[in-house]
Amino acid sequence: METRKMFFSRRNLLKGSAASLAATALGSSSTAFAQQSSAPTIRPLTGKMTYEEVRNRAREMMIPRCYVCPECNGRGPCVGQVPGFGGMGASRGFQANYDSLAAVQLNSRVVHSVHVPDTSIDFFGTKISMPVIAAPTGGTTYNMGGKLTEEEFVNAICGGCNKAGTLGAVADGIGDPLLVYEKRLQTLKEHGYKAIVGLKPRLQKDIIERMRLAEEAGIIALTIDLDSAGRAARATKGQTVEPKTFEQLKELVKASKLPQAQRAILIKKSNRTLINF
Repeated sequence: METRKMFFSRRNLLKGSAASLAATALGSSSTAFAQQSSAPTIRPLTGKMTYEEVRNRAREMMIPRCYVCPECNGRGPCVGQVPGFGGMGASRGFQANYDSLAAVQLNSRVVHSVHVPDTSIDFFGTKISMPVIAAPTGGTTYNMGGKLTEEEFVNAICGGCNKAGTLGAVADGIGDPLLVYEKRLQTLKEHGYKAIVGLKPRLQKDIIERMRLAEEAGIIALTIDLDSAGRAARATKGQTVEPKTFEQLKELVKASKLPQAQRAILIKKSNRTLINF
């Protein structure tokens, strides 16, 4: 098997990005006029791709919202670009989170009788191949630059995760109209993807409305990122977010039609469960 060494730097990364975009522009110049009058279409990827091809494709679709750095550590060109994938301000919180996770080390054991490791786990009654699932992300227009359609994004994330035997995820972006959220769920349902759905800490009635839509799409579980209530940028006109009391959390749990196992809310601190409904 041929081994290829790849060396990354920000300079080489941006040079490669520019070359990729230029090649794409030149290669498509003969059909540019015809494409101007046609609606955007989903561009499915078929066949096997190398790691370099995947990265080049990602750069083409994501720059300037994401530069597809070798490490997403909060220290790349995206610093301070919100919306997008970068952290706010100087990205100190982003960097601290990355460094804390990087400090976790895995100790490999090789003196045992296990020849075929089994990394599968049971996730709320659904067996997945590994204890890793996608994080809920949304907003292809404002977070990703608008080069990706909602269908492309959901197919890429959830389709890829399902092929790997794990769960994809989609989100209810605070800047998205309800119709955009419904489009994501429709894509999940049409393809039968197993996924989780992340919701914003909106008003109770708004959360419950979105819970109902997600449950009808056949999702596995729901999440709510309560920390979004602390960001002033989330409180846009007509898109109210708020902190939640334990009583409000209980109300949301009872409102869900998912099985009890999927309705458990765990809030942990220092490995101690503080509340479990």
